[in-house]
Amino acid sequence: MRTHSGGITNRWLSLTQGVAFEDHTEEDYIQLYSELIELGKSKDAQNAIATNIDEIHAYLVNHHGIEPIAPFSSTKRAHHRTGYLSETMFQAILNNADNLEMTKDEIEAVKLALILGQRCGLRIGEIVKIRLKDVAITSAYLEVRNNKYGNNKTGSALRRTLLEQLLTNSEMSFFKRVELRRSKSKGDTLIANQAGMAYRASDLSKTISQLIKTTTGLSHLTTHHLRHSFLTNFQLMSFLYDKANAFNGHQCSQTLKDLLPYDEDKSCKILAYIETSLQYKKIYALAGVAGHASPSTTFDSYVHLTDIQIGLLLWHMDYQLTAKHYKLLSVPRRREKLLGATPTAINYYLLNKLKLKPLPKPKHSELLKTEDKTSTKPKRYSFDEVRQTLEVHDKEEDFKEKMDIYKLDQNTFEIWLNNAQQLQDHPSFKTIHGNSRLFAPDDNMSLLPVFDRYVEDNNILMQMTNKFRDLYKIEKRRESMLQFIAHTLMNSQYHKNHISFDQALDLYSYIQVLGQLVFKKNINLKIYHYAQASDDDKEQWKPVMKLLASSQIKKCNVADKLNGKIYKKQIRAELSLSSQTEQTRLNNREKSNLPIKQWTVRTLQIFCHYAFIMIGQRINLGDHKP
Repeated sequence: MRTHSGGITNRWLSLTQGVAFEDHTEEDYIQLYSELIELGKSKDAQNAIATNIDEIHAYLVNHHGIEPIAPFSSTKRAHHRTGYLSETMFQAILNNADNLEMTKDEIEAVKLALILGQRCGLRIGEIVKIRLKDVAITSAYLEVRNNKYGNNKTGSALRRTLLEQLLTNSEMSFFKRVELRRSKSKGDTLIANQAGMAYRASDLSKTISQLIKTTTGLSHLTTHHLRHSFLTNFQLMSFLYDKANAFNGHQCSQTLKDLLPYDEDKSCKILAYIETSLQYKKIYALAGVAGHASPSTTFDSYVHLTDIQIGLLLWHMDYQLTAKHYKLLSVPRRREKLLGATPTAINYYLLNKLKLKPLPKPKHSELLKTEDKTSTKPKRYSFDEVRQTLEVHDKEEDFKEKMDIYKLDQNTFEIWLNNAQQLQDHPSFKTIHGNSRLFAPDDNMSLLPVFDRYVEDNNILMQMTNKFRDLYKIEKRRESMLQFIAHTLMNSQYHKNHISFDQALDLYSYIQVLGQLVFKKNINLKIYHYAQASDDDKEQWKPVMKLLASSQIKKCNVADKLNGKIYKKQIRAELSLSSQTEQTRLNNREKSNLPIKQWTVRTLQIFCHYAFIMIGQRINLGDHKP
């Protein structure tokens, strides 16, 4: 402890005052540690600090579950965590993103984040806070600005990113498609989760880092190396297409060009748009697109292929050797005439004499599969895609646009539409008087339920969806999951927030499923006629009441009355979910003339309504009775 304290305590405190570590991304830790190391006065001091940091971070990983990073310490070297993703790697990562266990819109969010990192050099913290209004109307560029979703670390990081220049044609089309979908969905950020909420940078970074590692097989590569790759590629492009450099078709120059995502024509157009003809200003253009105040930051940490570029320049350098120098270089006479005064010939001869070992060829990896194969896995859709498609199904132009945006096939849509119409028309979803349980009596056209009022409650839908999918993969649980959906829809009413039960066993099975989808503390239960019921009836309901805390169960000992008749006192129950904003609502109404004791929501009904639209064809309605 004394070692760590004496080495970095003061530096740590000065740099971390007011820092919220729970929101720190991998990139944030790297930047913090790099600053701490740079405060060392010598290489040895810097390496000592780096060693302490590695030990501290390992402790945080083991005891607090933060993202692991590669070690900083090594003997007398610059402390930069370098990494580079080739175009082959990047395309393989994009392809593998389609296999993530996520909804289609969440996969597209990941892919767009990958593209903005690799092609534009945006930090993950910048990507998650881009709002739709930060993108130009023409989608030609976007502005990186401070907003309620996050602030940039320096003023120089506030900049304009040129999408039209930096993205390839296919990537630009993809960007516009995602932007169009998001503009017609909830939330105001360019990428968002299923509920329309902005991603936390740390969560998205963890997902992308894991995708990169599993695709490439290289454990040191992370999300931050997308930015490294962009800046390396941009500097490389500037070098290769600089008219001052003549490579005479050297094989190395062509190999370097193959690393770039653009052809020569597009590369030159990008450079003409961003750079100037003045050589010394080119490095400032690179720092500008990086959002760095100084080019030294860019070149010290982010540009990684300059050694090869220097070698290529040295190969073509004219050392102004003449015949009188050949004797000093021990060039045989028979070679003098062949070499003449051609610089490249002389350089080639001298390198052969050095007998340098050639670089090993890159190892082929089966992990990197860039061919665009059609996935055999079924496509996954979200409730938002169901809603947007069904809302415009009778408007041909808008409908075709949605089908294209979501890549929705006609057969899947027809299943959705048929299931949605069953919820409106099928006798199983009507009361004994023939009225719809799910829609108001005068609403014969609606196919979808109204979402809960507050964002916090809508977020529970995403949680339930993800957990439901995981449980449904287990074959022996599928029947109980389908029973859960059927019972919810057949025993609810559009104007009430509870689900009705008159059989203890049905409620027991229902809570067993529900408890795996939501937190049990949010479940409320009202029991009617418990005091008046027979002992046998009470005995059947006891196991149910043991599933929840007594504070979640309210016994209502009031007899049911209908048209003046009192029915038998058989136990029945009503189950509901508390709102995620319940405490706030209770506090707001505490001093009003209409105080409330509970605030419940229709999240269960909404979830099961959408779930039935998507998989209702698997439920045999004849097997389930209200």
